[in-house]
Amino acid sequence: MGKSTIEVQMEICFKHSKRNSYLSRKRYIGSCRLFIAYLNDVFKLQNLRNLHDKHVAAYITERQNRGMTAKTILNDLCAIRYLHDLIQNPRYELSDNRVLHDKYGLVLDRAFAVNGNRSWTREEFDRMLQLAIDLNREDIMDAMTLAKELGLRVTEVVAMSRAQVEKALRTHIHTVKGEAKNGKHRDVPLTHTAERVMRKLMQITPRGGKVFVKEGEKVHLVTNRIQQFINYHREKIVTREGEQLRNDHRYGTPRELTMHGLRYNYVQERFETELSKEGVNETEAAQKITKEIGHNRTNVLKVYTGG
Repeated sequence: MGKSTIEVQMEICFKHSKRNSYLSRKRYIGSCRLFIAYLNDVFKLQNLRNLHDKHVAAYITERQNRGMTAKTILNDLCAIRYLHDLIQNPRYELSDNRVLHDKYGLVLDRAFAVNGNRSWTREEFDRMLQLAIDLNREDIMDAMTLAKELGLRVTEVVAMSRAQVEKALRTHIHTVKGEAKNGKHRDVPLTHTAERVMRKLMQITPRGGKVFVKEGEKVHLVTNRIQQFINYHREKIVTREGEQLRNDHRYGTPRELTMHGLRYNYVQERFETELSKEGVNETEAAQKITKEIGHNRTNVLKVYTGG
């Protein structure tokens, strides 16, 4: 049996999208295939431009009735909204979760975050930077530094363009654009350390290029290369203090060092900075930092601060 009309339309949408990392798009298209099959079987939908709240609510209810976890459901919604953003001239806007609840009675449980810390100690971070220098991998050192200083995901670091760097150096604000998760733009204040690294990178990056991706390379391959470097060398630089810091109480073992752990460092250090300011309370600090790391809910910061 051949593909349905809307499955073909979905594949065309994803084919022309370069937003987010390759792996993120792969996950989204996997989730959307299930959604598209449901629309075809239940609603006989022929044109994705007609995608409506009622379709989303019905599908999510069906998924809940089948016992899908809250995290899976939220991932489904994320993928569906990503697809909807790719549709040219859609007839309807998709509502947020609150409106779906009010209009269709859709109840979305919170996905329970894994509690615990994943941040690096200062010694571990310095050791990894020194190892990168010793192995002539200054790109690793620069990528790690920007991730920690600006709270960036690894793909947001790797996809950084020279134009973004030039603007950040002018405005002292780094704007994360289409490379952000879900394509959500956000502004992050530039630190002195990030500015120093950016000035160096701008001098060696041609106009129109990306600072970590050479001509002919792919963002996801460079991303994998950085992650593999950390995975291969992390056992050499891990400390007892770090293992205790990242201990997973469910299993009694420490979480491993990753690039994503540097976002934990960013959040924790930003909290200290904001709360040190006179008249700033935890709620105000949380609201500000939440926007800087690209989330909508302040309670997600409980994860980044160790739960």
